Amino acid sequence: MLEFNRLIFSGFDVILRTLLMGIMAYAAIVIIVRVSGKRSLSQLNAFDFIVTVAIGSILASVLINKNVTITQGITAFIVLIVLQFIISKLAVYSKQFSRYIKSEPVLLFYNNEFRYENMKKARVVENEINQAIRSNGNGAMSDVRAVILETDGSISIINKKSGEDNIEKDAPLFSGVKK
Repeated sequence: MLEFNRLIFSGFDVILRTLLMGIMAYAAIVIIVRVSGKRSLSQLNAFDFIVTVAIGSILASVLINKNVTITQGITAFIVLIVLQFIISKLAVYSKQFSRYIKSEPVLLFYNNEFRYENMKKARVVENEINQAIRSNGNGAMSDVRAVILETDGSISIINKKSGEDNIEKDAPLFSGVKK
């Protein structure tokens, strides 16, 4: 039977190992992320989120599990970052692959009309759109041309310009947005 005291404190060697592994793993993550570039620090799409969670899981394993060495942890960090690099490169060079790995931006509101079908598919309610508009500093819905749910889950607000209400006029801005 496990002693109660061992549950609270099992020795300084375990504390020292956790301290050293934590410092080494943290340094490794910082170096690997810096080498991999800003991509790994940007707002997260689904793939980036998975990589981030996996890195946290690896870090926890390195810190807590005595059977995992720092070399195994660093190797796992590098594998994830390299996979993220490959996936992001493929997404840049192949629109079809990009569509497979990332969601497309979705038009939620345009010219004083909510796009309820798009909102339903994106699981966004009017209150969330209103909050985003208020957070953007707008006082009236009539000042907003469009609200777009971006691929990273953020909401973009496009304000009207002096009476212009033509989505075709800003075609490049709305390129790739599910209308």
